Amino acid sequence: MDKAANVEFSSISTEKKRNDPASPVPHFAPVVRLKRAAFIALAAVALSACNGAITKFLDDREWSNRRKLTFDNSAQAENLVNFPVLVRLDASRIDYTKTQDAGQDIRFYDADNTTLLSHEIEKWDEAGTSSVWVKVPQIDAASASDHIYMYYGNARAADAQSATAVWDSNFRGVWHLGATAHDSTANAYNGTNAGAVTLVAGKSGDARSSDGATQYINMSGTTIAANLSAVTLSLWVNRTANVGGQGLMCFSINNGGVATGTSRLAFEVITTTNLNGIVRAPDGAASASFATTSNPLANLNTWYQVTMTIDFSGKIITYYVDGSLNSASAVLGWAPNVTDSTISASAALGAFDDGLVPFRGYTDEIRFSSVVRSAAWIAADYKSTNDSFVSFGAEEIGR
Repeated sequence: MDKAANVEFSSISTEKKRNDPASPVPHFAPVVRLKRAAFIALAAVALSACNGAITKFLDDREWSNRRKLTFDNSAQAENLVNFPVLVRLDASRIDYTKTQDAGQDIRFYDADNTTLLSHEIEKWDEAGTSSVWVKVPQIDAASASDHIYMYYGNARAADAQSATAVWDSNFRGVWHLGATAHDSTANAYNGTNAGAVTLVAGKSGDARSSDGATQYINMSGTTIAANLSAVTLSLWVNRTANVGGQGLMCFSINNGGVATGTSRLAFEVITTTNLNGIVRAPDGAASASFATTSNPLANLNTWYQVTMTIDFSGKIITYYVDGSLNSASAVLGWAPNVTDSTISASAALGAFDDGLVPFRGYTDEIRFSSVVRSAAWIAADYKSTNDSFVSFGAEEIGR
């Protein structure tokens, strides 16, 4: 018998028939055993209070459990719109004995308990930690009370993931870095593994380990760096050796045979512990660069989230480390305001464009956005991936 098959949930609905597929998802309310007359009286009060909808779950299917997930956006003075939140699960946050073996029955609803939210299961591990990304329509500025609901416990529910819907059109590429170099966005900028793939525990699910010699992701032949007027590049890095001059995310060196010797876009580690960015817009044009000087990657064997934003109109490169502003350049000298439309003849994640000098250490959660992310967004993204953004309410149990 499936481990979730023994779940029963009693429900009442005055809005739809039990087998009506258009039935909305109502409020969760565990049932109390009462004598018939008392039950009818209590039900009448409850129906009035809930506008006619009590404990009815998706047609004739039933969920036995839910938890309230509350977000801490109190430090950010900005509404976060269409924000992907990492929901990290372990045995203290979800009862795996009540879920299907691959999490097919997990669902997320907005605070109205009606709006189904898109989610992507990056990794499901009932013996350890699972990572699920959920797209939340809005988390209010300065709020510590905005919330959603997580439902589980349904042996008959089909998998309802919609990975590409989690990442809106501002995301150019999202790579979680499992065994494949799959892009979770609808753009499908899937990379090709170069060298053997070595996985380690990451900030979310698995991460890639590289020996600094042959292991990286080849992104050549894509248009990911074409027609850009704004960029945010972000990833988690963990240095395992003191090596300078390593590529992290690099695109379009010597593009189209033009021997410029620099990248259209490059995010690098230089002088062992500092970050460097390179930008040029048209192929063959002069590039501009800006490096940190504060040694933000000071410690070996330590995870850091590093983010670089590029404002093409203002000609400014800005760095964030672990969600906090590190430094910003003066106005730099590249032109024009949009990158060329040509493909990236050479491009790589975890190395320089042409695959040389791969990063030596671990990398995880690589993101490429075609907008300049705000300081509030970057701070919240760090907290989310670092598991300090979501708090879990007590498990509510149906009958």
